[in-house]
Amino acid sequence: YQLISDDPYYLYINHDLVKSQGVRPALNWADPEWNSPRTYAQEELEDINGHIKIRKGPNHITIVLFLGENSAGATILMPALGSKDIKIARGKDPVAMPGWNVSGPLNTPFTYIADPLNLKTVPSDSFYNGPLSDVASSLLSYEFKIEDEPDAPIDNFDMTQGQFAIIEFEEYRRGCPVLELEGKNGDIIDLIYGDVLNSDGVLSPYIDGARKIYSITLSGGTNTWEALNPHGMKYLMIYCRVATKQVTINSIAIRTQVVSFRERASFSCSDELLNQIWETSFRTLRATYDGVFLNAGGRQGYQYLGDAMIQSLASFFVFGTAELSEKALREFAYAQYETGEIPAIVPSDYNVRMLDFSLLWPVWLQRHIMFSGDMEFLEEMLPHLERLLVFFETEAGKNKVLLGNSSEAVENDCLLDYDRNIDKTGISTGLNAIYCYSLLKSEWLFSIAKQTDSASYCNQVASEIAMRIRDLCWDEEKGLFADSWCNNELSKSATLQSNVLALQSGIATPEQSKQVFSNIFIEYAPFQETELDREFENPYFKFFLLDMAFSMGNRDWATDYMRYYWGRMVQSGAETWWQYFSPDMEFDTSLSPSTCHGYACSPNYFLINEILGVRPATPGYNQIYFNPQLSAVEWITAQIPTPQGNIKIDWRYTDEGVLEVSIDANYRLEVLPQLDTPMELDTVLKVGENVQVLSDKEKDGTEPDDEDDEESGDDAESSTETPNESETEEKV
Repeated sequence: YQLISDDPYYLYINHDLVKSQGVRPALNWADPEWNSPRTYAQEELEDINGHIKIRKGPNHITIVLFLGENSAGATILMPALGSKDIKIARGKDPVAMPGWNVSGPLNTPFTYIADPLNLKTVPSDSFYNGPLSDVASSLLSYEFKIEDEPDAPIDNFDMTQGQFAIIEFEEYRRGCPVLELEGKNGDIIDLIYGDVLNSDGVLSPYIDGARKIYSITLSGGTNTWEALNPHGMKYLMIYCRVATKQVTINSIAIRTQVVSFRERASFSCSDELLNQIWETSFRTLRATYDGVFLNAGGRQGYQYLGDAMIQSLASFFVFGTAELSEKALREFAYAQYETGEIPAIVPSDYNVRMLDFSLLWPVWLQRHIMFSGDMEFLEEMLPHLERLLVFFETEAGKNKVLLGNSSEAVENDCLLDYDRNIDKTGISTGLNAIYCYSLLKSEWLFSIAKQTDSASYCNQVASEIAMRIRDLCWDEEKGLFADSWCNNELSKSATLQSNVLALQSGIATPEQSKQVFSNIFIEYAPFQETELDREFENPYFKFFLLDMAFSMGNRDWATDYMRYYWGRMVQSGAETWWQYFSPDMEFDTSLSPSTCHGYACSPNYFLINEILGVRPATPGYNQIYFNPQLSAVEWITAQIPTPQGNIKIDWRYTDEGVLEVSIDANYRLEVLPQLDTPMELDTVLKVGENVQVLSDKEKDGTEPDDEDDEESGDDAESSTETPNESETEEKV
């Protein structure tokens, strides 16, 4: 059977309790609100599927519901039984009328419900048939069979009652469907939308409590209908539920909101797989931005702080603007609690705490300022940053530095990753590593704002955190950081996530960093030797993995990993990025019901920063580092929109093995080349009239260095002045 309801319920079969949902424990003297109906998603939804054995002859079924306002009630389906195999009657007598009885309201508190119930004195009504209260749930009982698949797209088509059609859009879109239909008054069409087709080749109208359906009742003649709320979709299934004769579908479209950007970034290289990764990230980001950075195009439309940070970094180059990032940063700042904490989801009526997401806000702000160079915005955000750091100082406790409770095995309020193997109790390595990293970024922000005392404080606390975590959580025997320290002992688990964050944050010493990397990672697929939760492996944490690897100088490894993980997703059929994906498992749509998830867009950020090799040397892209990853591809050509204007870069090897580099910009740009010494002796550098090549000694020293931009190796030597010509060529 299947029982679908958003409300708390009990299901009794022959007076035996079979299943219940959302039942709270009984409390004497509880506030009346405790025993009031809960709204949707305030209690965990049970799996709608179940199995029961019914006996031959009469069976007594009782469903007790705790109904909220505008409830759809409950729908019970028995797909294993045909319509001739079962009779729904109002009593056990053979001549009982068909239908069912509804009794209520009951005086018994919902918590104390037990069957059998004496309903003789309770108001009651009988029903036999009526309009569907939950169309999506009822359609789960239908068996849809595909009879014809046209070879070519068709402009319009007719449908009779019971027929359906599935429309596949050229690419994933988020928007409002618009249809022109012709039919008779009272005809009903159901539109089911979704990301993926199920095993029967059709769309499911109900997924994890979400109804993915529009129902349209036609008036006579031609009808133009448009949805009011946007949704993401790759497919649209049209079902003709009621038709006097036939319904004609004249046209189908999706009205979308498009971000108007000055000039989209372009990226092309000799590796076609990397080109596909770039374009897939672009499609995903476009489908997950709808006024805010949505976590998914077609599922719950929330702006998660951690997800939005990754999406905004990609948007710098995809949309060529910092405005979307600034808007989102400001939205989270303005939602800050009086305690200083920043919620994990904004805007939302839900209060969701993820401490690691709050700590990522300064990390995001620092990278935003490096891209935009907007000092006025930084000044506006600094009071929010100060209050956030005070909150975490309070959260750690007086005379303490670390987050978490070392004496109680209580799980910290953090995500870190969706991997269920991570031990988040006690003093969490991962959470405190993000705290340390957040403080280092805050130090940079205070330094650039000339607030030296605050900057020194951040550095001092970060150093103390690093020292304490090394003392408590380093497992000498494993050569890894344990997930946590609790009750005077190390956690038995030392997951990849905790160790990646320890490396990224600088908690690990140089010797520990080398040891950890060699103990976890290998040079070939699957690139790690530690156990991962394959069922919930996802692209979200891969951002931190790539960020760590590139910052440690393991550029070839990081690029190979990008090809392996995101490349395998492309090769598995992804047109937009999936919520969950493990390269070592066959893709199962039931495990990743979202096939357009924004937190997977990080490759575009690294393709520009690392492989193309262009990063801001000072905030705002007036000065850039040029440090291409020459071992990754044979050539790259790209255009990068910045707050100042556009940068065009092309680098490639000639047949003679000479590296030719062309850099141009439509604004005054200073370039600091960073090439390996052997390569700089055999490089031809061409620059436009607005471009000036500097040595690293001539770098603008008025701003603090971004620790992300520190690279090993000698700086390239070059001329400090560019002749006033449209393009110059020099041997470097």
